[in-house]
Amino acid sequence: MLRRYVGFALLILGGAGVVGIVVCGNMNAGDVDEILDAVISKPYPSKLRELVPPYPNLKGIFPSEYAARFSVAAETEDSTDIFLAFYEEKLPAIGWRHREEESEDAEAGWHVLSYEKGSLELDISLEDGVEGARKFVDITLTDTSKFYQAQHPDNAKSRELITEMLERYRNCKSYRDTGEEVTHFKNSRRPWRDVERFKTAFVRPDRLRVQSWDEDNTDIFEYTVLHADPSGTQEWDDCSRSYHKLEESISMLLASPDQATVVPSFLVNKDVIWPEQLLELGAPMEEEVNGVLCYRIDAKDRDGDEHILWITQDSRVLRMHEEHSDFKTFKTKSVTTWYPEIDVAISDEELAFRPTGIIPMPLAQAIITVQEIIRSYSIIAWLLIMSCSALALAGLLFVIGSRKKKSIQPKFES
Repeated sequence: MLRRYVGFALLILGGAGVVGIVVCGNMNAGDVDEILDAVISKPYPSKLRELVPPYPNLKGIFPSEYAARFSVAAETEDSTDIFLAFYEEKLPAIGWRHREEESEDAEAGWHVLSYEKGSLELDISLEDGVEGARKFVDITLTDTSKFYQAQHPDNAKSRELITEMLERYRNCKSYRDTGEEVTHFKNSRRPWRDVERFKTAFVRPDRLRVQSWDEDNTDIFEYTVLHADPSGTQEWDDCSRSYHKLEESISMLLASPDQATVVPSFLVNKDVIWPEQLLELGAPMEEEVNGVLCYRIDAKDRDGDEHILWITQDSRVLRMHEEHSDFKTFKTKSVTTWYPEIDVAISDEELAFRPTGIIPMPLAQAIITVQEIIRSYSIIAWLLIMSCSALALAGLLFVIGSRKKKSIQPKFES
């Protein structure tokens, strides 16, 4: 009898220990969000409050300021209709006018309100999250009077070269590249750098695959794949390492490109894009980039940042781009290099989505889940889990052993 009680005690103690460690180690996403809101989130900026009333239920507020722009990134759990109705009522009442019609793609879950007041432009965007999740909010106030004013006119030849470059991308039949963006950060403490690599395959009119990854990524399948074909657009996200079917068109997705998708945006967008908005274009100079003869063009953008473009002389495509930015607390120098091939044969294999390679996607997701479970606990936690599991197993064996011993005990006649 004592053996059975000891067994039950060990089983309960070990099982409770395992459950306790697992519960503590798997704090739900809502708890994590609440902690981040309390520790990292900042108050709604006072300099913005007078011009743009704060939405009452914003969480995770992160303000930023650069040149002529002041932005707030945040989240809300309220419905899209309630959020949009708040600003559609409040903003006209304090003198804001619609700059253009509301840009809304309900299926894509993307909503944008645009207003103006004098030299000020206001854009409020809301991106729907998954059901029950927070929605992402971005409020950007731009003072166009603070835009950099060109001190001298553009060089006509350089403007012509940029136009030829964009037309070359817009009219090509196919395109392929590999490349990298190296960004150097410098502040008062220590400099550091970030390297992002990418590769592109494109066949007109609508087949595109862009893959990008950070040099420091070490996890399996930790990269981004953006893919488009006649059936639609889809993405493999590097943060969650998961698949998403997208409702947005590829041109909408590339409307605000990063360096990995700069050239893809040239390939699919017909609208005015950033090279056409550069100012003070200097006279083109001949320079070699990795053995390729290019035209070098120095310029500035509307924020006053310095840009240098290297456009190949033979094919009129972008070979290298350098940008210098000066933030309040640090400076950056970003150098992007492309190794392009234009109007070449692109195989179906290059254009296939296949973010996990030869490994089926469900198996890849299972591998990722196992890896995340293993990494979600420290070594000490795993030792405790194994110790408690051993106690529970010992208790179970004690109980089973005591039952067997009782069942085989001989009976004596009186």
